Amino acid sequence: MKVLIVISSVNSSGGTERVGCMLANSLSEVGYEVILASISYGDKPFFPINKEIKLVSLMSFSDHRLLRIPNTIYKLRKLLKEEEIDALIVVETLCSQFTIPAPLAYQSSIYVGST
Repeated sequence: MKVLIVISSVNSSGGTERVGCMLANSLSEVGYEVILASISYGDKPFFPINKEIKLVSLMSFSDHRLLRIPNTIYKLRKLLKEEEIDALIVVETLCSQFTIPAPLAYQSSIYVGST
């Protein structure tokens, strides 16, 4: 089973980021294929993550400000399709503005949940 976990930024040291990293590590340790997607920059995780976990950054700050949200939704939708995601876990409620509209056109069963 392939799981996508979405958090605001893996580079931050906050509690939700910690929970997201811990959840990703736990799921990968029991055999799930995990992708950890950061809405903003996600190239240097503050908390340790297992080497099997794929890191992805969704938002590009080079985008025009008005296009950041639609572009991020587009990138998330593209990731869902290309990676054939089975489950989508949202660790932070603010990420819902991206994660609720993204799977609408996706032709598979996806659960969008928030921890």
